[in-house]
Amino acid sequence: MRPNTHFQIEVERCGIEPFQLVANAACEASAFAITEAHLSPGHVTTIACLGDGLDYGNLIIEVAANGDINRVVHGHQGFQVNRVSLAQALAALRFWLPLQERDARLAWEDQ
Repeated sequence: MRPNTHFQIEVERCGIEPFQLVANAACEASAFAITEAHLSPGHVTTIACLGDGLDYGNLIIEVAANGDINRVVHGHQGFQVNRVSLAQALAALRFWLPLQERDARLAWEDQ
């Protein structure tokens, strides 16, 4: 994890039963646990790495109602991977958390 940073996790679900959660995590393990607990159909989760007045990047996981998972990484340029498995999404999250880098095992496309 970058020095002097923390993660802000925002989870949203729209529709008949709207849901919103904003949580802060001081370490990668907490950020991962909060995110994993909320990867449900219809949820959009945004994980931001913040510190010293900077936004080091954001990782967004969208879980469609049918369970399809799409991932988006925002830094100075956006990249995305569509239709990954839950295991792939969680592996990419673990890879991203320390230094906000994209997992090269996935086929990222420019946004």
